[in-house]
Formats: sequence, C-alpha cells, structure tokens
Amino acid sequence: MEIRKVLALRGPNIWARFPVLEAWVDLKELKDSPSNQLPGFNERLMAWLPGMIEHRCSLGRPGGFFERLREGTYQGHILEHVTLELQCLAGTPVGFGKARETAEAGVYKVVIEYEDEAVGRACLETAHRLLQAAVLDLPFVVEAEVARLRDVACQSCLQPGARAIVEAALKAGVPCRRLDAEHRVVLGQGHRQRRLLTTEADPGGESSLASLFPEGEDGRIPVVGVTGVNGKTTVTRLIARILREAGRTVGMTCTDGIFVNESRLEIGDCSGPQSARIVLQDPRVEAAVLETARGGILREGLGYDRTNVSVVTNIGEGDHLGLSDIMTPEQLADVKSTLVDVVPPDGTAVLNAADPLVARMGQACRGSLFYFALDGTNPIVVEHRAQGGRAVFCRDNAVVLAEGSHEEVLCPLSCVPLTRGGRIGFQVENVLAAVAAAQALGVPHDTTRAALEAFESNMELTPGRFNVVEVNGATAIFDYGHNPSALVALVEAIESFPSLTRSAVFTVAGDRPDESILKQAALLGDAFDHVLIYESPDCRRGRAEGETFTLLRLGLARGGRVKQVTELDGEFAAIEAALLALRPGDLTLIQVDSVEAALEHSRAFIAALATPTPPRSERDIEPSLMGGPRRHGEEVVPATATLADLSDG
Repeated sequence: MEIRKVLALRGPNIWARFPVLEAWVDLKELKDSPSNQLPGFNERLMAWLPGMIEHRCSLGRPGGFFERLREGTYQGHILEHVTLELQCLAGTPVGFGKARETAEAGVYKVVIEYEDEAVGRACLETAHRLLQAAVLDLPFVVEAEVARLRDVACQSCLQPGARAIVEAALKAGVPCRRLDAEHRVVLGQGHRQRRLLTTEADPGGESSLASLFPEGEDGRIPVVGVTGVNGKTTVTRLIARILREAGRTVGMTCTDGIFVNESRLEIGDCSGPQSARIVLQDPRVEAAVLETARGGILREGLGYDRTNVSVVTNIGEGDHLGLSDIMTPEQLADVKSTLVDVVPPDGTAVLNAADPLVARMGQACRGSLFYFALDGTNPIVVEHRAQGGRAVFCRDNAVVLAEGSHEEVLCPLSCVPLTRGGRIGFQVENVLAAVAAAQALGVPHDTTRAALEAFESNMELTPGRFNVVEVNGATAIFDYGHNPSALVALVEAIESFPSLTRSAVFTVAGDRPDESILKQAALLGDAFDHVLIYESPDCRRGRAEGETFTLLRLGLARGGRVKQVTELDGEFAAIEAALLALRPGDLTLIQVDSVEAALEHSRAFIAALATPTPPRSERDIEPSLMGGPRRHGEEVVPATATLADLSDG
C-alpha cells in the first residue's frame, strides 16, 4: 500500500465544513484482499488498538467497525479509522472520516478530520506503518508510537490559554486563523481583526475575547465568494467596483491578481485560498470579493469559513474534466457548491436559474436564494417569486429587480457599457449576477447604477474578457474563453458584429479530453472563415508535439464554414498573423492564453500597424479569404476531411 499524496484541506471543502486531510492511497497488491482474507490481520489490529471498539462506522453502533473488519473491508477504509484513533490517543480527539474509491481501480481518497495539521499528518504516517506491520505480521510497539505522537501534539498544538480563547472565539462566531508556528493567531478579518500572541493569552478565554471584541461584534467584514465555470472574473471585478462606489475599501482576488481597491498587490492567477487569506488578513480591507476556482477548492479547500453572499455563475458543460478525479459536470457542480455550503442562515446564494446544475444547489442552501436569468419567465424564477423570493432578470432590454410580485426597473442595458447595449448575452448574465450580489448586500440602487455605467470591458479593467479593439477599420476581439460553453457564448456574441470575413486565433490545453477539443474546433469551423491554430510547450500538458493540431484540424473539418486553417508556432506568432491579415470590415476573435503578456504584445503590435490597407469589396472575399499569399503551414481543409486525410498530409 502506498500513499501517493496528502492534501491538507484547511478550509471548508467538498467533504466537510472543517479541516480534513485527503490522502490518495494506492492499495497495490492489497486491492483485491479484504481484511477477512489476510491471515491474523484482524486479530493483530484489534489487539493493538482495542479502543476502536467504540467506532460505530456505517453500521451506526459501537463495535460497528470491528464487525466490518470481520465481514471484510479494504485498507483505505481501515487506514481512515486507524488514523482517527491515533489522533484521539495523541490528545486531539476527532471523529469524521471517509474512504472513497477513485476512477482508478484500487486507488482511494481517504479523508480524515484533524484538529492540528502536524499531528494529523504524523498520525496518518504512523497508521500507514501500523497497517503494513499488521498485514506482514511484523512487530509494532503501539505504546512507543503513541508517546511519540503525544510529543508532536505537545510541540505543535496551541497551549491551554491560547486554546481557550480560540475555542471561545469559534463559539462566538469570530473567525480564527493561526499564522505560524510561533503561536500567533489572528481573530477577525480585514480592518476588524485583532492579532494575538498566544503566549499572552489568559486561560479565561471568554474574558480575553470580550476585551478584544465588544458584545455583539464578531470581527467579520462582508465577504462575497464567486465561482462557476465562466464569467467568474468579470463578476468579481464588477461586484468589487460596486462596493468601491459604495465607499468601501475592497480587497479582491481573481485570475488577474490580488487587489486592494485599484492597487494590485500580486500579479497572476490568485483565485485560490492562499490569496483569499492574504486579503482577509489585510488590515485596510472593509469588504472582500473573492473569485474561487475549482483547483483551489480541491487542493486546499476554501480560504474563508463563510460568506455573506456566494455567487455561482454557471456550470454548463464544465471544464477541466478528467483532472483530480472530477470526471463529469455533475461532479464539478458538487465542487463548486462548496461556496453554497458556507452560506449561513442570514446569508444569500446568488444562483443562475437557467443552469440546471447551478439552480439545484439552492436545495441545500441554509440561507436565502436570489436567482438571476436573462428571461423573467424562467420557471424557477417564476416559482421562486411566487413564494416571495428575490430575482433579477431582463425585460425590454432593461435590468429588472423583483421580490415576490413587486418589480422595479434598475436601469436600461443601453446605459451598461459592459453589455454593449444588451448585445452580449453572457455579459448581461454577468451584470445580473453582480446586481443580485449588490442587492443582497443592501447596496443602494443609485450606487449600483453608477458603478454599472462606469464599468467597461477593456484591456485595462477586464483584461481578456471580450475586449473589443478597432484595428484600421476592422474589429479584433480578445477573450480568454477556453471551454465549449464559453465558445458557444462567444460565437453567439459576435453574431451582433457585422463583418465581411471572420477569423479566429485558437489553442487548447492538452489535458482536456479529446471530445472537448473536437467539439470546440467544430464550433470554430461552423463560425469562422479562417482559423489560426497554434501550439506552445506550456499548452501541450502531456501530449506529443503536433497532437493537438491533429485533433483541432479534425474538429474544424466538421464545421461547415471554415475554408482555411493555418498552423503556427506560438501564441504571439498567431496573433500577429491574424492582425496582419485584417482588412477593413473584417473581424477576428483572438483567444488569449497568457493573458497579460498576450495583451501587452497585441497593444504594441496594433500600435505599429500605422498604414491602413485598402478596403475590399465583398466579391473579393471568397477567393482570397484573408488576402495575400499562403503562409507556411497553411492549408485549405475540406468539410469532408477525415483523420486519415489530415494525418497523411
């Protein structure tokens, strides 16, 4: 048996609202050997750890786990129980655990609650060695191992005075976080936090807490969590803009970095839990808006314990499927619903009523629900309003707020530049989600309107989120969309932009399933005249050089419009080729992968295109398509091409 990796899910996670270890365990040669088929194993284990007689297991009664041993159970399940028992013996009593087999036969995710991470990890490692000894009939001195684990606990756990104040804080609903091994603890969030060196803590926890937080105060600031497959960053930025308009100092995390108001503290993808904690520990911050991606949830849990508002934009067909044992959109929805799980009774979940996987998350929400949808006649919206619930939708090209039967027009979409007068459907949905969050937080309507009117989709404010740029009489649209649902929305959006010819620059991450790559390519093949595809080493992600080209070309051949496909080496080369080929009246959709660098390069390149090219008439379009001689790697792909046709070329 091998422990492949151990993840510490330090915040609320897909398993529980409290910290757990998630160990990925390969049973190897034991995968087909239940406990009742291992000679002497059960007897040794029960003799070494007799206290496990109290473990109820799934049978729900004392002795239940021992019954499971005698009936026959597998090592992943046994590892869970032994680790829990060792933590109890070490002085950190815990009781929650699960063992679930992954999509890979014989590999389990073993989930174990912990009170102290160092103790939990030490107990897991000890449990692994104990089980190996029990299987192989080797000596194992339990008393000595437990004594060592108690020493680990003595060194790592908070001292009694500090423990008392932390327990009192948690009881009072004050968020707590231990900062480091020096026993420093932060109580509260943002500008309401208090920091405590725990060696100074009084053993009377409640009295110490009262000196830090007056009665009725919990040290919390408004926290908004935003998740989904598409639209997360735009919604996060727009909510933050609304709260700044309301006069708050706003901490924000997103895929573009960490921000306090308009000051960027970190650059890059900061949509994970560590970035969220940085914002919540910043003493300037009065409200936090935190984009929350699936990767961080799976890797470490949430970076916060609860939200005032949780927003789920969409799930659609999903993304990143096949990674981290998340194989279906339904499983991805379970991951994203972690944000709904941390909405308290006085909080709000903002959910997309038009997405079935999102809408159903409301069933388990402890707080109130606020639905958004483009169409006010959406059945979920109608039913929710019939019960007195809140919703926001569009009617007559305006944003309409509703609570029960009461309705109020917030503003016409013609005044919301992000939506380009309501033409960009997915941006309208993003606006509705942000408006719902603002209303749930009690932001005045005038404040929300002012923020919507000032918020634009350009390379500076929302980089790589449908940035429209005029290039010598042609139109270039830069967007980060990189999954089938995003591409469908983009193609629908560009239908409102007249064009003589359309081109697209596109790549795909190699760790996406073949069918997802083929589907995206087919969508492009139906919507564009010329598609420029590129590969870069960062995008291959385990695939051989040229493999994604083959898949993309096969998918493009399924489309009914594409006449020309160009292969290029690298993102910048593809962008330059598309921009150089533009003529007045053309449109190109450029999917940016390395967003910051690609946009900076594009701005400079567009500025260098000083001499406009002469316009063309429509009769020139079909023969030349993109104009000029064919570049290296360029070929015309017939609509009936097969994989064999493409491979032979």
